[in-house]
Amino acid sequence: MAKLLYIEASPRKDRSRSTQVARTFLAAYQKSRPDDSIETLDLWATSLPRFDGATIEAKYAILQGQTHTPGQAQAWKSVVDVIEQFKSLTNTFSRCRCGTLECPTSLSTISMF
Repeated sequence: MAKLLYIEASPRKDRSRSTQVARTFLAAYQKSRPDDSIETLDLWATSLPRFDGATIEAKYAILQGQTHTPGQAQAWKSVVDVIEQFKSLTNTFSRCRCGTLECPTSLSTISMF
């Protein structure tokens, strides 16, 4: 059984044509692979970790083999939670707004980790 993560990136929800296309794809995917599970990450309804000073310092502490300060450890825990969600997946499916071909800021933040 595979796990697919659908990343919902449109704030327009049901008014978005690309969301409608994505939902059609997901329905067909589920029909053709009934044993697979689909998880949705709505970027507009999910609180993702901020990539701020403490998080950046925590990342570099790891890269440099240093121990986290308490503030860095707290900031990095929220990053690890997101990483664990992605590690449990077999596939990911995301769609961006067709009108602008723009990657939402929150999605580009995920890629920084």
